[in-house]
Amino acid sequence: MADKNGKRRFHFSDWNIFGKQSKFRTSTWVKVSSWFILISTIPLLLLALLTFQHTKDTMYAQVNKYTTELLKEVSSNVSRELYSMQNISLDIAYMSELHDLCVRYYDLTSGEVNKRRDDIRMNISYKLSLNRDITDVFLYTLDGDRLILYGDKGYQFNLLAEYEEELLAEVYDRDGHVVLHPYSSEQQSPGIRRQQDEKAGHANCILIARSIRALNSDDILGILVMRVNERFFFNWLNRIDMGEDAEIIIFDARNAIISSTNHMLFPINTTLDPLIRQTVTSGSSDVKKLDYGGRRHIAIETDVEGINWKVFCLVPSDVLDSTSWIIIQNLIILLFFIGILIAIGIRVFKNILAYPLINLADSMKVAEGGDFDLVVCNNSPDEIGRATRSFNKVLEKIRELLDDVKRREKQKRQAELAALQAQINPHFLSNTLNMARCMAQTQQVRNIENILTALVDLLHISMDIRKTMITFEEEIIYLNSYVEIVRHRNYSTFDMQYDLQPDLADSLIPKLILQPIVENALTHGVNGNNPQGQVIVRVTGDSHDIHVTVTDNGQGMKQEQIAEIFNRKCNDNQNSFSGIGLRNVNERIKLLFGEAYGIHVESIYHMYTTIEIVIPNLKGDGCF
Repeated sequence: MADKNGKRRFHFSDWNIFGKQSKFRTSTWVKVSSWFILISTIPLLLLALLTFQHTKDTMYAQVNKYTTELLKEVSSNVSRELYSMQNISLDIAYMSELHDLCVRYYDLTSGEVNKRRDDIRMNISYKLSLNRDITDVFLYTLDGDRLILYGDKGYQFNLLAEYEEELLAEVYDRDGHVVLHPYSSEQQSPGIRRQQDEKAGHANCILIARSIRALNSDDILGILVMRVNERFFFNWLNRIDMGEDAEIIIFDARNAIISSTNHMLFPINTTLDPLIRQTVTSGSSDVKKLDYGGRRHIAIETDVEGINWKVFCLVPSDVLDSTSWIIIQNLIILLFFIGILIAIGIRVFKNILAYPLINLADSMKVAEGGDFDLVVCNNSPDEIGRATRSFNKVLEKIRELLDDVKRREKQKRQAELAALQAQINPHFLSNTLNMARCMAQTQQVRNIENILTALVDLLHISMDIRKTMITFEEEIIYLNSYVEIVRHRNYSTFDMQYDLQPDLADSLIPKLILQPIVENALTHGVNGNNPQGQVIVRVTGDSHDIHVTVTDNGQGMKQEQIAEIFNRKCNDNQNSFSGIGLRNVNERIKLLFGEAYGIHVESIYHMYTTIEIVIPNLKGDGCF
C-alpha cells in the first residue's frame, strides 16, 4: 500500500508466540531447523541413493549385454547383405559379354560398342530386377572412358573429379579386391540427378568397385563400379528397436561413416568423432561410458564379419536413469510426508524470523530493480528490525542523491543549450550592418528597409532565450529573412524553394537550426551567384518523426569531406551567421532528443548535396 507521499509501504506485523515477544535469534532458528532435517531425512536419502545406484548399475549391465547381442546380429545381417552385393558385382564383372567388350573395346566402332552395351544392360537389368537399391552400374575403361551399363542415361550419377580419381586409384592398388566407399551428396556433381536424389532421400550412397581381369592373365581390363543407395542401410537400421534416442553407426577402417540412424549428428562419409573411438577402444570395464552431445551415453561396438567394418551404438544413459527413478518413488513419497511434519515443526521459528527476512529481501529486490520509492515497515526491536530501519534510511539518502543529480543534469543541459544558442558570429553582423550603411548612401530607402527588416527578424528570434523551440512555419519565415539578406548582400540570383507538409506547420523545431545548413548550401554548394543554383528545403514526416532535407545542386562533396564535417571542432573559423556549424547542429539535436536523432549527409561530387535532419514530431508552446 502507498502512504500519503506516494511511497509504497511493506508492512510486517510483529509475531508473538504464547502471548509474549519471541527472543529467538536467526542462528537459533537455523540450528533447530537444520537438526530436524538432518535427523529425519539423511538416513532415507542415503537408502534412496544406494538403491538407485544398485538399480542403475544392474540395468546398465543388462542393457550392455542385450545391445551387444543385438549389434552382433546387426553385424551378421550387414555382412550377409554386403556379401550378396559383392557376389552380384562379381557376376556382372565376369559376364562373358562384358569381358568381351573390355577386350575388344578399342577395336569396335561406336555403334558396335552401343550394341554390346545394350545387351549387357539387359542382362544386368534381369539380375537386378529384384534389387531396387542398386541404381547404377558403370564401366571404366583403361583410358578413363565411362560406360553406363545400368541406370538413368539421361541424368547420370557423377562424383566430383577428385573423389572419382581417388576411388579408381584405390581399386588399382587393391589388386583385385573389392573396394567399398560411402559418399554423401556434397561429394557428387551438382545437377538434376543430384537434386532428384536429394528430394527422394537417395543422395547418399555406397560405391562397390572392383577391377575386371583377363581370364587367362592378371591383366586389368577395366573397373566395374556399382552404386547402392545408403537408404537401404538407413531404413534397415531404423527398424531396429534400440530404445529412445539410441543411435547406431556403421563405419569402415578409415573411421568414415557408412550409414547411421541420425544423419544430422553423424553425416555420411564424415570421420567418426575420435573421442568416441578412443573411449570404446580404451575402456576397461564391461560397460563403457562417454559424454557426447551434452549427454552421457553407453557405448557398444562390434565388428562386421568378413569385412573391415564396425557397428557402433550409443544408448543415452539418462533414459535408463529415468527408469531407475521409478523404483525409488515410494521413498520420495515417504520423504514428502516427513517434509510436511518438519514444516509443521519449524513453523513457529519461521513465523518469528523467516517472514521479516523474506519481507526485507523482497524489498531489496524491488530496490535492486531501480525502484527506490518504497518504505519497509518493521517496528520489532531485534536485529532484523534495526536492519530494516537502516535500509529505509539508505533508500531515503539514495532518493535525495538522485533528485540532486537530476537537478544538476537539467541545469547543465540548460547551460549547454544557452551556450550553443549564444554563439553569434559578429563578423556576419558587422558585414551586414556595413552593407546596410553603404546601401543607404547609394540606393533607395526601400531596399534598406527590406534588408533591415529581415535582419531585425533574425536578431529578434536569435536573442529570444525564452523559447528554444518554434514552429516550422516560423522557422521558414526566419530562414527566408536570412536568404533575403544573402541575396542583397551578394547580389545573388539563386533559386530558393520551400516544401512544407501542411500538417507539420505547427510542429516544433529548435529555432534557427536550419540557417547553418542553408548557409552551407549557399556558400559551399551553389556559390550564391550561380544563376542556375537551386536550394530546396523540404519538410515531411508522420506522427512520430519529422525529416527535413536541404538539397542543393552545387559542386557536392567527397566522402572525406563528409567525414570531416563531424570531426571539426566547435571553434573552427566559419563564416556563418550563428557560428554553430553543422557539427554543433548535430550535437544540439542529439542533446535535445537523444542519439537516435541527428544529421545525415548524402552527396555526389559535382552533382548535389542533401543534408537530412531527423527530429521527433513535437507539439506545444515552444518551451523545452
